[in-house]
Amino acid sequence: MPYIETVTNQTIDDETAESLKTALGEAVTLIGKTESWLQLSFRSDATMYFRGQAVPQVYARVALLGAAGAGAYEKMSARLCEIYGEQLGVPPESVYIQYEEARVWGWNGGNF
Repeated sequence: MPYIETVTNQTIDDETAESLKTALGEAVTLIGKTESWLQLSFRSDATMYFRGQAVPQVYARVALLGAAGAGAYEKMSARLCEIYGEQLGVPPESVYIQYEEARVWGWNGGNF
């Protein structure tokens, strides 16, 4: 189960959220996951500063059960930067992505 949290100081309206959902659902295949288990959250209009300035920016956290290879993470980072650039107007140098690999993930009263 992958989880992608997107925090940005840009506005994510309903139409943009739907477009992000679709794009991120396709992107998770780059790390060997599918949209059928993908969970997303969006926090927009956040107060954020980078290098002391409130420039357009994104912090994304990608958590997944297991791990993906270094090459897969490289491709995923490149694609996420493209998505956030296209959808939110955030340049790649203002996108930070944190990857978390979980050994155990709880769901439905049990664990994977």
